[in-house]
Amino acid sequence: MSYKDKPQIKLYKYENSAFVLQAIIDDFQEVSFEHNIYEAGTFTITINYNIPNALLFQRGLFCQFGNNPYDFGEIITIQDAIGEDGKGSQIRTITGYDARYILKRRVIKNLNSNGQWAMTDKGEVVLRSLVDDQCGSNAEAKRQLPIANVIPASADAKGKVYSVSENFTNLYEVCKTIATQSEIGWRLSFDGVLTLEVFSGQDLSQTVRFDTNYESLANGEFTDSSDAFSNAIYIGGKGQNDDRDIYEGEDGTPEGLDRFESWDNQSSLTIEAEYEAEALSMLTQYGQTLTMNGNGLAKCPYV
Repeated sequence: MSYKDKPQIKLYKYENSAFVLQAIIDDFQEVSFEHNIYEAGTFTITINYNIPNALLFQRGLFCQFGNNPYDFGEIITIQDAIGEDGKGSQIRTITGYDARYILKRRVIKNLNSNGQWAMTDKGEVVLRSLVDDQCGSNAEAKRQLPIANVIPASADAKGKVYSVSENFTNLYEVCKTIATQSEIGWRLSFDGVLTLEVFSGQDLSQTVRFDTNYESLANGEFTDSSDAFSNAIYIGGKGQNDDRDIYEGEDGTPEGLDRFESWDNQSSLTIEAEYEAEALSMLTQYGQTLTMNGNGLAKCPYV
């Protein structure tokens, strides 16, 4: 949706187990938020880079647009662009997804005896149970995410009956499939805390920039994105089901919303030294990367 009346944007940071308000901003240029009942919707904000408030937008912060509990999401990518008119035309574009996208931080583990997370029930029960096992009260403390989630009795649940059998796949992607196939909508509402809601329906940290003080770039773009970031890797090595080697590699001790998990299928690995080398390689590959594209002036007048 595009907003008819310009909303205020509230910026939140998640710290000390709470969403803490950082700023309220209303001097942006444009904002839009696209909703989808089966998967995370996207939002886009554009703001003049030269306005002081532009630098308050940082990857990993959360935005609420107006007071709508469903217009709440996380900043994933920040792009700073310079037009042909030089630094006076700098625009910061902030993009992200609604709060459901935080589930992309988790892969499915906590498996049962056959090496799968498996359940057959109405879609709402399956989705809520999966979320609870992977990042709720049934998950390891370091894997828990701040989501209130109540699992109903099957008789009171919404959606068609659906069967899930997954292991080490991405939690968010599986939740999308459950919602689509069982014909339920799902969303996370925000009222100081995040609450998982399910309804019936069919689909009707630091800011980095390049220096333009000397106008050495005619135009360019700088992108800071966490979309492919991971700091916790599960590596599947030799063996099958319960006998399979699972190695966990971490960059530091990430937990909660600061923990981004990925799966690496490497059945040929057999010894710990190989797992350690693979974990280091993957953590380096998935580490945060910054990209810059620009066209230089033919001659810089200040050289």
